[in-house]
Amino acid sequence: MVIANNIFEEYGFKELNETADDEEWLKKSSKLLNTAFKRKPKIMQLLRKQVQDTPDAGDTIIQALKFVKGYSGKDCPEDDANFKCKWEDEDGNEVEGWNYNFYKGITKEGHKNYNMLNPLYAEDVFEMPFLLIVQKLAPRIVPVPIGSSVVDGKPLPKHLECGKLQNHFKQKDTEFCLAYCVASGLRHIGLRHEAKKLSLQASKYWNMPGDEALKNIAQDVQSLCPLIGQYSVYNRRRKHKPIKKIDKMALLQKFTPFLKLVLPIARDGSTDHAICVVDDLIYDARVDHALKLKMETLDWICGKGGCDNLGPVYCFDKVQISELEKITDKYNTKHTLKRHW
Repeated sequence: MVIANNIFEEYGFKELNETADDEEWLKKSSKLLNTAFKRKPKIMQLLRKQVQDTPDAGDTIIQALKFVKGYSGKDCPEDDANFKCKWEDEDGNEVEGWNYNFYKGITKEGHKNYNMLNPLYAEDVFEMPFLLIVQKLAPRIVPVPIGSSVVDGKPLPKHLECGKLQNHFKQKDTEFCLAYCVASGLRHIGLRHEAKKLSLQASKYWNMPGDEALKNIAQDVQSLCPLIGQYSVYNRRRKHKPIKKIDKMALLQKFTPFLKLVLPIARDGSTDHAICVVDDLIYDARVDHALKLKMETLDWICGKGGCDNLGPVYCFDKVQISELEKITDKYNTKHTLKRHW
């Protein structure tokens, strides 16, 4: 089920996103949000005036959000951010207090979570359609979207580029890194038509929860390009099955012809940018050329602090090499790869 698409269509976000410019989107999307939750404009300002957790620059990055709805019998500021109401307690007694709502920010394991995240911060960092999804899915913990176009750190060192291999799908200032990096990988192995088709549906994965976006695009690639085979999933929990693991050293030490969709985890915990790995190359939708598959490259991609490890990896490795040879001349019958650097 594509949660994001269902919600966009139900409340009119999808149509607005396709037709509105930035200014119109800012004005009308908030009205749609009010309609969706049937709240008055004042109530939509819940907790805006309260002082709560707001991450500072350099703090651990939020990996997932949870929307918390509840009631409090304790004293709260009586203003637009909180409103009085009545409810029944566990014994059926009527209690008067305040209704409150807030987000909980989940960070990397072993680091501080933000248990009462300031909604103003959440609305500044995340798009409203994603926050709408988080609210609709409460109390589920929802991974942040994948798509960041921000390069956090030093300029790309020239020696990490493969200048002869152009990146034909660049995200520029969009949030479409997920579809564009995979499209570049498909083009690299000779599937130009399929690559173009995938790039044209990049907005489909925009503002989806990260885990759902990865699963959806993997299924779409498998449907578009059956010759490259089915995918295996690494570093992701599976019901009643052991986790198949691949770490960054394994990725760097064993080059294969198989397309890999990789979600690197930065030192600060950020997981909002995806890359595609094929042969001894990395395709990153933020840059002009393919990059060399090296530790230094992964560190540059993840920004300040470098790459900590790998999140989910989708590898299209369930295919015979003889089938792969039908779609590209880069591999010979001995299964050796053409090195690019």
